Amino acid sequence: MKSAKTLLNYSKKLEKRINKILKKSSDRYNVEDYHRLRTEIKKLNALFDLLQFFSEHFKREKYFKPAKKIFMRAGKVRELQLEEASLKEYVSFSFEHYLRDIQKKVKKEETDFHAVITKKRKALLKKNFKEIIPFLEAVPPKKVTAYFEKKRKDISDIIQKKPLQPLQVHELRKRLKIDFYNKQSCRLRGSQLEEENSFQELLGKWHDSRTMNDLREKSIIHEEIDPTELNQLIEIRDEISASSRKLLKEINALLDSNTLFG
Repeated sequence: MKSAKTLLNYSKKLEKRINKILKKSSDRYNVEDYHRLRTEIKKLNALFDLLQFFSEHFKREKYFKPAKKIFMRAGKVRELQLEEASLKEYVSFSFEHYLRDIQKKVKKEETDFHAVITKKRKALLKKNFKEIIPFLEAVPPKKVTAYFEKKRKDISDIIQKKPLQPLQVHELRKRLKIDFYNKQSCRLRGSQLEEENSFQELLGKWHDSRTMNDLREKSIIHEEIDPTELNQLIEIRDEISASSRKLLKEINALLDSNTLFG
């Protein structure tokens, strides 16, 4: 495998996809844009993890800094969008006031997000993509396997602690993302990759349920909410908490029975 050339092409496509979203005017952004942008930045973070493995001179934090700020702000928008969408699924309940508050928060977070998409930050992103080219070109093909063996060990180290608790599942999810995205960047294929992707979907459902309930818990504790809506929110919170616990059991059961990460 011509790792350097493959990764260089991957980096160029990644830059193009990120820039395509960032070039949009604020009034043209849709719900999926925030999700897609965060996904592309996660792939960039994974690529930097790989480059850091091969070069002690690679300044990962420096190169990721402008993208990280965008990622964090987009995440604020994304969380509220998910909360709004999830509540709308409960058609038998009414959250008129609470949903109106969420929509106001979305508008504010969208404004804050677009405020960080400055010409200076976009120029710095472009500069960073150019500066990482020598590191991409220097990736030694014969040592790529060593990188993935190290990632597999990092993943196995967490799994050995099963049954996993929520914080450990969060860490497992992050490590699996990096491993999966970099296998894609190096054009690795196979049934194992498909199984890993399927497992990540389960982790994603669990993560979303935890995120939604964290947001609702903060609202229940700190905000003034219509009493009727508050009771409904508590009911939904308890229901999703039960679902989250069930998903955690399912995750641990799969880790017990599956040899994918052995």
